[in-house]
Amino acid sequence: MQAMPHPPPPSPAARLRAVKRYVWLQPQRFLATCAVGLEGLLLDEIGALPGAADIERRPGGATFTAPFDTVHAALLRLRIAESLRLFVAHDQAAGTFPTLHDQLTRVRWPLWLPAACAITVRVKATKSRLRDEAGLERTLRRVLHAQGIATDVDGGRALTLHLQLDHDRASVTLDAGGPLHRRRGDKWVSATTIRETTAAALCRWADVAGHDLIVDPFCGSGTIVIEAIELAAGAAAGRHRPAVPLEASPVWKA
Repeated sequence: MQAMPHPPPPSPAARLRAVKRYVWLQPQRFLATCAVGLEGLLLDEIGALPGAADIERRPGGATFTAPFDTVHAALLRLRIAESLRLFVAHDQAAGTFPTLHDQLTRVRWPLWLPAACAITVRVKATKSRLRDEAGLERTLRRVLHAQGIATDVDGGRALTLHLQLDHDRASVTLDAGGPLHRRRGDKWVSATTIRETTAAALCRWADVAGHDLIVDPFCGSGTIVIEAIELAAGAAAGRHRPAVPLEASPVWKA
């Protein structure tokens, strides 16, 4: 049987029209992750985002629906979240590799990924018949290649896709902001430094905004004090964050 040719990549104008129609003007499903135990604080922050609806708590995070533009506010305001992702495929049948391949082929990948980009695929399979993580990654990459997307380009900004299987159902999310606990690109960190997200949770629990004196007992890099000051001042957590991975995607809207 002769192999089907790869579809031609869309022109920039056609891609922009499709992105406007299917991404910018449609509600999108988001996944925000956090440390286990901080879900309640995360839900409070998500509830304050513009247009956030259908918020559902899950272990280690929450999902919610919002207009695409909410991604900008989320990356700026979320203080507890460890990552923010956009669902590209959600709850697809994945009982066999051919079924998974067929479902992933239905996704309009050129709207989400550039024609050439370094793409990292992270796979997690839970209570599913397909557990070969290497095989699952190969299946996703084959689908991307079939739609004219080169995924092994050296250099440039990388994008990360998360392929997760749960009870033979597959979802794929696109990482929008990278590790959100890195508030600044120049901050010194080590293996023992407390994460900014953890420090923010401690400050929220301690209600630092309602007190005049803050004591930091850890004698480390000052993360708790910095988070306490910014929380009390109402400063946006992501205002100093460097460029985010999603800027490499066609869906980014500056």
